[in-house]
Amino acid sequence: MGRRPGVSPEETRSELLSAAARVFARCGYEGASIADITQEAGLSRGAVYSIFDSKAMLFAAVLRRDGIQQLERLMNRNSIEGIAQLATFIGSSFDHRSKEEVDLLVEAIVSSKRDPDVAAEVAQWFIDSERRVTELAEIAQAHGEIESSIGAATFARYATMLSLGSLLVSAMDLPAIDHKEWEALITHVVESIRKFGDSSTKE
Repeated sequence: MGRRPGVSPEETRSELLSAAARVFARCGYEGASIADITQEAGLSRGAVYSIFDSKAMLFAAVLRRDGIQQLERLMNRNSIEGIAQLATFIGSSFDHRSKEEVDLLVEAIVSSKRDPDVAAEVAQWFIDSERRVTELAEIAQAHGEIESSIGAATFARYATMLSLGSLLVSAMDLPAIDHKEWEALITHVVESIRKFGDSSTKE
């Protein structure tokens, strides 16, 4: 079927992305077909291709949507406390990710090695995510929250590495560790790059 009556294009796109995320997580990128996704979403192939040019573009849109939604849930762009909280969350949340989220992101990384189109889209997704974190880090530096000697782009790459590392650990069946202890360790690392007592050091 095509777009359902009474459903806006925005709602149709959102439903399609949610359905695609479930199928990609369940079947993998290569194993998922447009037919699987259209059946899951209750849409026609024509409706899907009227929004996305290819499966790779749809996959990238799913990744971008999930990444942006997570970032916006965690961050208030006007809060100077936000960037440290974000880095702490990224590093300490490896054991709090849903199986669907982990499967989807691992599939994105694996598929990037096999499909140049997916690799380009996934790379762009990480570039866009790092750009957003860089902007937040620059705001934090302007307010004196983190050391100005640490480049904002470098801080963003650190956040990416935390995120990818925690993702891969989540995908492995490793023995559990105490979450509170791990969170305390990550908090200590993040706090070490925050800017405290700046006025006292200049006296």
